[in-house]
Amino acid sequence: MKSKILILLLLAFICITCEKENQPPTVEITSPTEGTEFVKGEKIILSADAKDGDGQIVEVRFYIDGKGVSSATGFPYTYEWATENASAESHTIKAIGVDDGNLEAEAQVVVYIIIYSPVLNTFQVKEVTQTSAICGGEVTESRGSSVKERGICWSENTNPKTSDSKKSLLERDFMAKISV
Repeated sequence: MKSKILILLLLAFICITCEKENQPPTVEITSPTEGTEFVKGEKIILSADAKDGDGQIVEVRFYIDGKGVSSATGFPYTYEWATENASAESHTIKAIGVDDGNLEAEAQVVVYIIIYSPVLNTFQVKEVTQTSAICGGEVTESRGSSVKERGICWSENTNPKTSDSKKSLLERDFMAKISV
């Protein structure tokens, strides 16, 4: 009987002094969501929720396309991504949560940066002669893209390009006389 009690006490002591094995944390990207499209130039708030059931979160790291961009050591775990220099394509956002036992968990989503072409309304060509014409247009909507130049380009061939003859105009509505 004494030996059974002694064994039980010994087992209880061992169990009390046993240290639980550290479990990894969990992390979830709460914003943006998978597959979301953003117009180039928008600011995107990256947010993550990280938890550790047997300890605490010490850091959440944010990555865009594999490049570390931010680290947060306290809640809320967020980063503001300004996309004016981002390329118009898919981008992988990753969050890595690190707990006080130095274990990690990660989550990732793919988002898309897009560019919409501006809407251009061309005016009717007027006063056409063999060597000149008056023409123009207006940009009615930028649609999230940055309009870098307004004007008229022309060529003796079809489908003129800005590398052909051109006249740049600054106004939203533009009209000019061009001469060949």
